[in-house]
Amino acid sequence: MAHNKLENISKGEGRFYLLDLLRFFAAMAVVFYHYSIYFEQSDFCGLIKLTYFGYLGVPFFFILSGFVITSSALNRDPLRFALSRVVRLYPAFWGGLLFAVCINFALGDRLFTFKEVLLNATILNDYLGVRNIDDVFWTLQAELKFYGCVFLLLTFNLFKSFYYWLTGWLSLAILHYFTSEPSAMGIFINPSYSFYFIGGVCCCLIHKYRGDIRLILMLCIATVFSMLAAFGQVNSFYPSANEADHIIVMLVVLSFYVLFYLFAIGKMTINPFYGVRFLGAISYPLYLIHNFSGKLIINELILFTSTFTAVCITIFLILLVSAFIHLFIEKKLAPLLNKVGNKLIHFLVSSPKLK
Repeated sequence: MAHNKLENISKGEGRFYLLDLLRFFAAMAVVFYHYSIYFEQSDFCGLIKLTYFGYLGVPFFFILSGFVITSSALNRDPLRFALSRVVRLYPAFWGGLLFAVCINFALGDRLFTFKEVLLNATILNDYLGVRNIDDVFWTLQAELKFYGCVFLLLTFNLFKSFYYWLTGWLSLAILHYFTSEPSAMGIFINPSYSFYFIGGVCCCLIHKYRGDIRLILMLCIATVFSMLAAFGQVNSFYPSANEADHIIVMLVVLSFYVLFYLFAIGKMTINPFYGVRFLGAISYPLYLIHNFSGKLIINELILFTSTFTAVCITIFLILLVSAFIHLFIEKKLAPLLNKVGNKLIHFLVSSPKLK
């Protein structure tokens, strides 16, 4: 039953509705984390303690990505997998990038060259030494590296030999955790967050192969090292964290894995309805525009109203813009990209010169 369900999802005939809802909540957690600096200036400073933990929405996204990308790669050839990722990643990203440039032109003072904007639009700008227009774009670069590794596994027909490459990846990630070697690992995959991706992959495969002890063992190892990595990263995101906060972070990360494991074995689910799909759909553009663009809007509104009101208005506005990007950019551009991409794939596959 689980096997059939996963195959249907990989073919686009179903959805993980609970994950759509959780994706939205994770995006909102990151929003509140980035806006926590404004709560210090408001009458709601008591919210700060809670919002500081919102950065954990990012590792949640990476676990989610490991799960969803694995389901997407099953029963797909490498070219169609790559196309599915381009169609999913780029239209909304271009909309968010355009919004950031426009908001900066209207309210900001940073100078973006055409080259910077163009290279940011590829999401490959970090390889070329070009800064991110928005700091949150680094997570998309981590995602893209993961997609690239999956593409290579599919290309060389190794994806289904997951025991081998998962073991190798997990071993390298553990080695890097203790020794920072191999130092070049970051060129191909993000070493600091590899455990989260691995955990998501394991949960997806557990969803298909119930009771597989090897997968459960790898998931347990990934969970432990994710907690350790999260413990070591706390002060980078939450400089004033105390010892109790470090423990809380580890427990929150543990709860992510418990949740995904329960979902993988069919213990957590919700009934599908349009509202959940829509929240899941706007979570990506929401994540893209909330930081750089959102803060510019808040800083402008603070000149006319209270800080708390400015934050609330901005959250409402970015939700509206996220819905606009999804409905009028992503949903319009994605089918066009998909159509062009399929024609290109058909040409590449059928062309005698390229066989």
